[in-house]
Amino acid sequence: MLSKHRQAINDLRTLGSMIDVLAEHGDRQAVLALQEEGAESWSYGDLADHARRMAHGLTKVGVSRGDHVVLFASSQPEWMVACLAIVAAGAVATPVDVQVDDQTLSRILDHSGAELIFTTAEQAGRLEHLDTTVRLRTILLDVGEGDTRSWRHLLARDDRHTDFAQPDLDEPAALFYTSGTTGSPKGVPLSHANLTFQIGAILGANVVTEDDRMLLPLPLHHVYPFVMGMLVPLALGLTIVLPHSLTGPQLVRALKEGEVSVITGVPRLYSALYSGIEERAGSSGKLAATLFGVSARLSTWIRRRTGMDAGKVMMRPLRERLGPELRVLASGGAPLDPDLARKLEGMGCGSSSVTASPRPLRSFH
Repeated sequence: MLSKHRQAINDLRTLGSMIDVLAEHGDRQAVLALQEEGAESWSYGDLADHARRMAHGLTKVGVSRGDHVVLFASSQPEWMVACLAIVAAGAVATPVDVQVDDQTLSRILDHSGAELIFTTAEQAGRLEHLDTTVRLRTILLDVGEGDTRSWRHLLARDDRHTDFAQPDLDEPAALFYTSGTTGSPKGVPLSHANLTFQIGAILGANVVTEDDRMLLPLPLHHVYPFVMGMLVPLALGLTIVLPHSLTGPQLVRALKEGEVSVITGVPRLYSALYSGIEERAGSSGKLAATLFGVSARLSTWIRRRTGMDAGKVMMRPLRERLGPELRVLASGGAPLDPDLARKLEGMGCGSSSVTASPRPLRSFH
């Protein structure tokens, strides 16, 4: 069953009103970001407060309705704060892949016409040497208040006397750049109506519940993780778990420490995850590795022949050690290899289809 906030979610007209939905979840954990050692935790109250204050700060530095503001950084809590603040201010969030080359980045910045960019200290050096016609103000997401470029300097101290611009439903809320099949990146705007509809559609598919904890290992410059991995769990008040890296061992660590029940991923990620599981089994000795291989093949064979979910019993010891809460694996962006799907199913993850998403999904639960 969905929470009492479901009606508020259904009533979302623009993404800017998301901040009010977040605030209603109070002290509930919103984001758990695993670090090399330890983790950083953000509550919904903190996320909403920072986003609201930054939105007012953006308006005070001249960001107005319809302006494009670039997000050029990897997934982190501050990225989410900045994104929510941008749309709350009536501007257009413009996520860009940090892996693009300098020439492509220059073209994107020129096309978007953005004058403000959220990035990291590491990426800021690249921006200084780009051949671009725009004059960018750089805001850093990974430095403290001692640096004048820190995002914290945009947090308004008193936000009671500033009204946010209210965009129309058909106005863009986000601008995504995709290379498509022709090579050159193309800007694809999605309106507030597009995105709020997708949130409602995914919730209507009952893929997640209010008790889930979602692993978000994907970069947020694609529509699928942006909606399914960030907006949907935030709207429901779930905890988003960000892994330290995308290696198999770190994904397994995130499953365990984050008590993850849902993963938003792509086929390559699930391949890395399964490799990490195999590696974890192998680290316990030759006998354990052999038993894992035999159990995985046998449970997969039983499922294919009889339809029985033998993996939940046969692989229970491994599931208990790795991710006892895991119940849904959502895969999008590309077809999932049938052999990999069978291996995951053999671990006790049954398959079904999910169609209400910006991109086709296949889920296992």
